[in-house]
Amino acid sequence: MSLIGCLKKLNEPEEYLNKLVSPEEAVSHIGSNSHVVFSIGPAEPYALIESLYRRKKDLSEVTLYHNLPMRPYSYLTHDCSPHFRVNIVFNSQHSRRGVNEGWCNYTPNHFHELPVFLSDFVQPDVFMATVSQMDDEGYFSFGTAVGYNYEVMEKARLIIVEENQYMPYTYGRSRLHISEVDYVVKNNCLLPEVAFGSSTPEAEVIGQLVAEQIPDGATIQLGIGDIPNSVAKHLLQKNNLGIHSEMISDNVIELIEKGVINNRFKPLNPGKVVTSIVLGTKRVYDFVNHNPLVELHPLSYTNNPVV
Repeated sequence: MSLIGCLKKLNEPEEYLNKLVSPEEAVSHIGSNSHVVFSIGPAEPYALIESLYRRKKDLSEVTLYHNLPMRPYSYLTHDCSPHFRVNIVFNSQHSRRGVNEGWCNYTPNHFHELPVFLSDFVQPDVFMATVSQMDDEGYFSFGTAVGYNYEVMEKARLIIVEENQYMPYTYGRSRLHISEVDYVVKNNCLLPEVAFGSSTPEAEVIGQLVAEQIPDGATIQLGIGDIPNSVAKHLLQKNNLGIHSEMISDNVIELIEKGVINNRFKPLNPGKVVTSIVLGTKRVYDFVNHNPLVELHPLSYTNNPVV
């Protein structure tokens, strides 16, 4: 390590402590008329969002950009204008009512274009995300979601991270250094989980029909839900599959463990499971934690039609 690298490493604990604040202190730096972007799904910053909501009477016209909300936040259950304007860029069970009844906006989008939309069109003021614990080199990992994080960080004037010991440390393009962060808060809460029971008969039929069309050696995208789970079950007799996917869930684990997915013949990122989002149960969160087989990359790469 160079002398500069050594000095940087020596300064990391001090810099971390200087930036470590309560959630209330962190969100006190967010003003009216701000555009605030949250990371995706399980990487949404729970304590920061709750603290921001409690400040609503001090704020007006703060626009929140939320992607796949995982909890029933108060601003999703009733109209909070003029304090908050809520913009949903990917719906969930928690935001659907607000979108249907009109107190949440919904922005249709092509997912691979979402990073550009949020960074260049929205012009974000604040970015907030849940991250892993900091490593010995001063890096956090974005854990379960890289998504549009890097593009939004380039434009945001304020970056706040919520460090959570339960957030997995993932590889790929999934790290940010303490020097890139304005404030750190600690909140060790279990990550939200999404689990599915047995598939419907219809999903089983569809899954079998889809699996029959997938040749050995193919690179596939495998999402989440009854039909993707059924497809995964019917792929167990295949060989040498690869994964390049917007999202991965529990359904890839058995395929990897049985050697069906080995990524051997992928033309890009051979030997690696490539995704941008991890969503499922604790089983998949544990699986990706410090697992060099899995790489997370921005949506602009994982969902790019050219790729």
